Amino acid sequence: MNMKKKGILERLKDGPVLGDGGYLLELEKRGWVRAGPFTPEVALLYPNALRELHIEFREAGAEVLQALTFYASRDKLATVGLENRLEELNRSAVRVAREVAGDQCLVAGNLSLTWMYEPGSPSAADRVRKTFDEQLAVQVDEGVDFIIGETFSWLGEALLCVERAKKTGLPTMVTICFENKDETAEGIDAATNPSGPLFEGKFSIIFSVDLAPRL
Repeated sequence: MNMKKKGILERLKDGPVLGDGGYLLELEKRGWVRAGPFTPEVALLYPNALRELHIEFREAGAEVLQALTFYASRDKLATVGLENRLEELNRSAVRVAREVAGDQCLVAGNLSLTWMYEPGSPSAADRVRKTFDEQLAVQVDEGVDFIIGETFSWLGEALLCVERAKKTGLPTMVTICFENKDETAEGIDAATNPSGPLFEGKFSIIFSVDLAPRL
């Protein structure tokens, strides 16, 4: 009988955990993803191409494989006419990752920034919540081990992601994208203490930062 895999929080207590990343850009280079929309229909239309990249990450030593569900929300998929296949696509992405992960790697569900967040707008916040919840329901049902939210410019939107993801009961982390200077879109400095009142109790994993290149 296989022993239960150590979760992400247990692994982090033991030291650094090696992950993966850059799936859409790498698959675009290989001809499987369209530049422009960068939506992940490859998970649905060409799962073997995605499976091969997961295997490459696993064999390179990754301990976490991310389900390719970045930009797999209904609004993003609508740009390529696949909004009605959201559930099918998210399920396929998680299943491919879990198949490759086996007992060796954890599988992370994945959420991305939306194009609908508006600071100070309760109605926009509710639309963002609904968008996250729709993907989370499918990913959790397929058995992801924890949740990653990626490349948020607005801290408020990142915190909405954490709010919804933590309702699943799974560990949650986010990455923040600092595009032109080291502050969020609200103007909050990147040096803000992540253990301070703004962040207290909100994150399972404090605090992953994704720095966009300065051009």
